[in-house]
Amino acid sequence: MKDLDSAQLWVADSHIGGHNIQIGYAGGDVNVTIRTGPDGPQSTYARSYIADQLIRECSKRREILRRAPGVTQEQANLSTEFDANDPDGLISLGSGKVVALVGPMGAGKSDMANLWLANRCREFAEDDGKPLPLWIAARGISSDLESWITSRVDSSTLAEVGVSLVVDGIDETSKGAQLVEECQILAARWPKSQILITGRPGTFPDHVECVHLESWSEDAAFEMIRKVAGSPNIHPYSYPPQIVEAVRRPLFAMLVVSIHSAHESVPETSAGLIQQCALRSLERSTGSWRESFPLLRRIAVSSVANDGNVALAEVGGEAIRHSLQESRLVAFSEHKVSFTLSLFEQWFAAEALLQGEADLDHILSDLASFAKWRYVLALSMQTGSSEHIDDIMTALAKWNPGAAAWVVREGIGRPFGNNNSSCELPGWKAVATRLHRATTSWCTGIGELAPVVTVLDAGKNASDHLKLHLAVEETGTRFIYAWEQGSSDSKDIHHLPNPQELVGRGIGVGSSPAPAGDAWVWGWTLHHMQQGIERNLPNALHLHAPLSGVIETEYIWAVIYALLRRGSFLHAEPVEVEELKALVRELREKAREHGPVEDYAYQYGAGRKITRLDLILVDEWLNRQHEGQLTPPWPSVDVNRPSSGWVWKFYTPERLLELTRFVYARALDAYAEMMSTLFANFTYTLNHSSLLPATLKGTLHVGEGDSFTDGPVLDYCLIPLADTESSQSRVDISIAQSREVRIPQEYEKYQPYLRRFHIDNPERAPFSFHGWTQTALHIWESRPATNIAFRWLWSDLRSLGLVTSLPRDLR
Repeated sequence: MKDLDSAQLWVADSHIGGHNIQIGYAGGDVNVTIRTGPDGPQSTYARSYIADQLIRECSKRREILRRAPGVTQEQANLSTEFDANDPDGLISLGSGKVVALVGPMGAGKSDMANLWLANRCREFAEDDGKPLPLWIAARGISSDLESWITSRVDSSTLAEVGVSLVVDGIDETSKGAQLVEECQILAARWPKSQILITGRPGTFPDHVECVHLESWSEDAAFEMIRKVAGSPNIHPYSYPPQIVEAVRRPLFAMLVVSIHSAHESVPETSAGLIQQCALRSLERSTGSWRESFPLLRRIAVSSVANDGNVALAEVGGEAIRHSLQESRLVAFSEHKVSFTLSLFEQWFAAEALLQGEADLDHILSDLASFAKWRYVLALSMQTGSSEHIDDIMTALAKWNPGAAAWVVREGIGRPFGNNNSSCELPGWKAVATRLHRATTSWCTGIGELAPVVTVLDAGKNASDHLKLHLAVEETGTRFIYAWEQGSSDSKDIHHLPNPQELVGRGIGVGSSPAPAGDAWVWGWTLHHMQQGIERNLPNALHLHAPLSGVIETEYIWAVIYALLRRGSFLHAEPVEVEELKALVRELREKAREHGPVEDYAYQYGAGRKITRLDLILVDEWLNRQHEGQLTPPWPSVDVNRPSSGWVWKFYTPERLLELTRFVYARALDAYAEMMSTLFANFTYTLNHSSLLPATLKGTLHVGEGDSFTDGPVLDYCLIPLADTESSQSRVDISIAQSREVRIPQEYEKYQPYLRRFHIDNPERAPFSFHGWTQTALHIWESRPATNIAFRWLWSDLRSLGLVTSLPRDLR
């Protein structure tokens, strides 16, 4: 067996943790053998004893979580009456599976995971073939996950029974994306294992199976509060709307119990609830509040920056340690100090940030640093003043708009988004100044994308040319606004006494409530940017693409096919340039008869519309061509009499493979074109961008039958290339030997590439998710490569909260 250091397997004071495990079968009994060190003795325990110890560890972790909000032991015990009756009814895990338990802050993910693991411990005690139960906090993994496991559990144990593993708090470490990947690899390598990972929404890629932990109903939440607080007179109508929404999550319900038991008034917001409980916890300690509060802020800053690793030396002597431990805000182990709740760590770190004790420039120095601080930044959107929020978000939006969008979504949209209350606005000038500053900050960050989502023309600087007209309505909770492009020497903001005057000048005027909270301007401006992207981006891509690139070429050929009424791309006959030029001239003359209407559309029956701009673009493109005859760039059909009318039947499997490789290679190029133009400033916050350059590894399944269900299916994944390999992405697609999905089964062999990728590119890891995709082949539609790349981009933007559903024609 392997030798171990003193690292702990379950919790710090475990009698059996921290050592190499081997399950043995001797004399009909099943035992667990543990070796305590390089030269230490081996001890053998009955499985039932090991299981009992592990169940006690689960209970101990749950007790720490329950008491951390400041409740008594009796109240913590009472709260367990409201546990989920059957965690296995919610979480279904089989051998070789990885499932993510997903829920927002305070939803009870860790608590539920402990209940689930306790059930696995009972199974382990009763059944010889059940996996060994293990628990690890994601922050506690100093190496890669498999090394951590195999240094503690023998390979023979992993092969014979596997592990039932909980990795808790994937969202609390900057290595979260890497850990998700490593969990999948571990399950593939040791297929008798099952792995439950926990994290907040947005932490996991689409291909990971997620179980969402639903909030309690309002009735259930207040029943729990009345029972645990010991008061029958607690009702929703006595509390502010955001608190009523917040207590549907168990942690916030316990915070309210704590405040009620202390006979204190409940604050108006969830952030105020956190603050009140954190500060009251300090009062439980015998030390000086003035000494403890700054020290906890420093500990929080160090903990966030170092993924939870804060040495005892940073805390002080025994007296101050004892004082802090009395607060139940932090816990001490042999070598380090940690917060009992990540929520408290993030709150104290946010306080440090707002008070200037954390260096914002350093936090925004790269995405690896940002990843550690992103939940703290999100919480500061709820706890900070409008001045502090604007300073932080201005710097963040200008630095990286993708990261800023993530923070706004997490800090404003997700906490308690069902609360639709409005705030009373200050004077028009204060509102207009904040909105203008937020919008110009976004525009600076998004760069070339600004003309797509605002009234600005290309090349116009938002700080100089974007003008806002605004007035606050008499109710004080709504405002009227209008944006226009103005000269650089005019004022940025103007009062709007007469909206009809602007309407008469062709300027759109809107009216909007101001949502509650000091950070509302950032949520409001992000929402309007989202609307602009969804409305304008699909039709603007080709206008911002490089000349002669994939996006422009596909767009031009789509227009040409519409002009020639060819319809399907199955028709790949050459095009005579002079004949096409003559047709375009004729149509441009016809369009001129309708006057200076830029969006004049030439309609071919029920087909696509061709605008005057389309005709101009085709004409310019034709003038750049040097050949008299042009051939469509994609491989042509090679079956004259197919067995059925499905489009794929016009291709032999070999030609279909050639076409698939061609389209997907160009899709990678089209995506790169988007990244180099409109989305250049988003860097690696866009998932597919963070993986490139890469090899698109795939298998094409070609059915033999003539029905629709026999249509071709592509399985593929992106394998990042090492820095030394190539700067150009490539495609490696082959024809599958069967209809079976092969990529997931083969995924394990890519482990060295993926691990190397995370080590070499820590700045990409926070937003990069590897995975495989299975899709029906869609390569015959108009602009196929562009549409594939656009779907990748849309998925990336959706994960940041910048868009919602795909445009209808791309679904």
